[in-house]
Amino acid sequence: MQPLASEIIMRIRSFTTLLHRSIQAGDDGADLKLVHDALQNRSVSVSSDEPLLIANLLGLDLEKLLAGPEGTRINRLWNLMTTAPKGIPKSVLFHVGPKLKDKGYKWAPSTMLSSDQLHHIIQGTEDVKSQGTPSSRGLLVNLPGFKLCWPLRPLGLIDNPWSLISKDGLLYMRDAPGNWCFLKRRVSVTSSASGDSLSTDPLEGIVRTSNNFYVVYPEKSFLMPAVQTTLRQVRSGLIVRTTGAQEREVNYVESYMHVNITYMDSAMQTMLNAAYCSVRMLSESEPVQALATFEGNVDLQDAQYGAVYDQVKPEIQRIARLPVNARGLAVAKATFGENGAKLLGAFIGLFFIGHYAVIEGVTEELQQWCID
Repeated sequence: MQPLASEIIMRIRSFTTLLHRSIQAGDDGADLKLVHDALQNRSVSVSSDEPLLIANLLGLDLEKLLAGPEGTRINRLWNLMTTAPKGIPKSVLFHVGPKLKDKGYKWAPSTMLSSDQLHHIIQGTEDVKSQGTPSSRGLLVNLPGFKLCWPLRPLGLIDNPWSLISKDGLLYMRDAPGNWCFLKRRVSVTSSASGDSLSTDPLEGIVRTSNNFYVVYPEKSFLMPAVQTTLRQVRSGLIVRTTGAQEREVNYVESYMHVNITYMDSAMQTMLNAAYCSVRMLSESEPVQALATFEGNVDLQDAQYGAVYDQVKPEIQRIARLPVNARGLAVAKATFGENGAKLLGAFIGLFFIGHYAVIEGVTEELQQWCID
């Protein structure tokens, strides 16, 4: 080994004495989780020393790590990580923080000295199915997930009438059995721009822009809980987007946005299903049928169109108060007081304009993804 390399290794090894004994180099119990936890609030004077420090703590081959350009040392670290105890945990995909920008490594944190501000835990595991394998196109992993699809919009309707579309980064979703949940950005657009290198697009902006979005998440058992409770259940997820040609057994995707997946409590489930059922009635109402005749010629300045358009909102409010919606309305009022009826009407309007996602193509845990 070159004298300079030996000097670097000696410096790194002296630094490890400051860390917890459980992750000393060569310790069979060392894994990425322990290293990550121990490195929080630490720093190195030279950024390229960090991969050497991590490799030493995990007992990786330091000569292989040094055999190449200094600027891509962190890339080589991730390749060598497969030889570490417990390998690369696939939970690293859900870690929020700065990422590498090189093709095939965009999934990988560029540093482990930056803590996940939202406390997603990197779980070390000896289960091979819970580990990832680096490839030239991304990290190969087995994860459960589903496809985001969009419902049909009513004909003859302007975009976002009545300014219903949420601006706080929420996207409601419905599965085939009728369970509701919503996606919310884990990181604000401002934080994403300064830290995590994933999309800074507004979450609501992806609606109808593409049919190539999927959501993957760590826990198979989390998808659509069978028993509704009074508690909201929240888990981390990752929106990914297909990148072109797909192979039969592997979905090739790129990381797009960190999100939380929140399953609604029983009261909200009742309200949202009432709103969804109301939309079916609304689509058959006279004002909506009349709107369809203006498809391709929508103009609010046109007196005839304006007259028909102005009848839709009162129709939403009328349907919200029908006896068939008595239960949903009662739950809305019990939960939100005087504003309950208005909120139910707002959900009817939101779903009526098609601003929600439909969960389709649910994949099993053994589905293989290549995520960059």
